[in-house]
Amino acid sequence: MKITIRKAEQKDSKYIAENILAAMSLPAYTEEIAQSPDKEYDLLILNKMIEVVEREDSLYSYKNTTIALYEGKIAGSMTAYKGEFYAEMRKVTFDLFAKVSKHNKEAEESDFETADGEYYLDAMAVRPEFRGKGIAKTLMMNEIENAKRLNLKASLIVDIKKPHTQKMYEALGFSTKSQIKFFGEIYNKMLID
Repeated sequence: MKITIRKAEQKDSKYIAENILAAMSLPAYTEEIAQSPDKEYDLLILNKMIEVVEREDSLYSYKNTTIALYEGKIAGSMTAYKGEFYAEMRKVTFDLFAKVSKHNKEAEESDFETADGEYYLDAMAVRPEFRGKGIAKTLMMNEIENAKRLNLKASLIVDIKKPHTQKMYEALGFSTKSQIKFFGEIYNKMLID
């Protein structure tokens, strides 16, 4: 098993955008969008996400993203950043999506996911054909180490309806500290102290 990690580049933007949408449980990959009953909207969201990823000042910027390669092929990605920059990057990101999204009210009412003193692990996804090979854990451990190196607390949120995912994070050292409302759903906020 050969997993390598590298910083993303702007040329990775389409791939990163697909993975971020997959991490959000939205239609992301070409085959999913082709079968979607709301194809036009899903394609619009994918194209907007590509635009967001290509920027350097958004939450999902390629500059905030790490790519995992499995035997030389792009297999997964994770977006993570310092909490101190969250508010301004969130505004840029949400403003861009406000023009096309059906979820503006939920976005406006969402709590902040992270804060100063934290290194927020935002969006991670592994392509279906590469799952079960340790890629997600490798990406997580890489970003947890980045948080330690920066002397920040690694943080993330997890949907309360996904206890299996929460258990995976607990096994990595995360513990639940609070709950937040995000896009109309309740999430546990987890940190490594």
